[in-house]
Amino acid sequence: MYILTAAQAYQAALEAAQLGHGYLTYSLVEEGLKQMSADRTPRDNQVFLSEWFDFATMRVPEMQEARIKEARRLGRKLSFADDPPKSGPSVDAEEGGIQQPRVFYRRELEAQPLIVAKP
Repeated sequence: MYILTAAQAYQAALEAAQLGHGYLTYSLVEEGLKQMSADRTPRDNQVFLSEWFDFATMRVPEMQEARIKEARRLGRKLSFADDPPKSGPSVDAEEGGIQQPRVFYRRELEAQPLIVAKP
C-alpha cells in the first residue's frame, strides 16, 4: 500500500495558475511521467511507483522555493495569494508555508514493484 499526501497535516496543498495544476499534480504528471524525470535510480526507462512518489516529494518544495527566490529577485514578497490553496487561508510562502508532500509505504515482502510508466 502506498499513500501520498499533497502536504503535511498543518499545510495547504497549493495550486499555481501558470502551471495549470496543483504543484503535486504538475510534478507527478507533467514532469514525472511526461518528461520521465521520475525515472531516477536506476535510469532504465521505467518509472516505479516508489520512484514516482519520491520524485514528487522532493520536487514540490523545490518548485516553491524557486518561486520565492524569483519573487525576492524582483523585490516583492510572495504569499501565494495568486495561487490559493484548495481550502483554508492563503499561505505566506516565506514564513514556513512551503508545501511538503509525504509518502507512506507499506510493503509485503514478496510484492513485485509496480511500474507506473514505460515509454
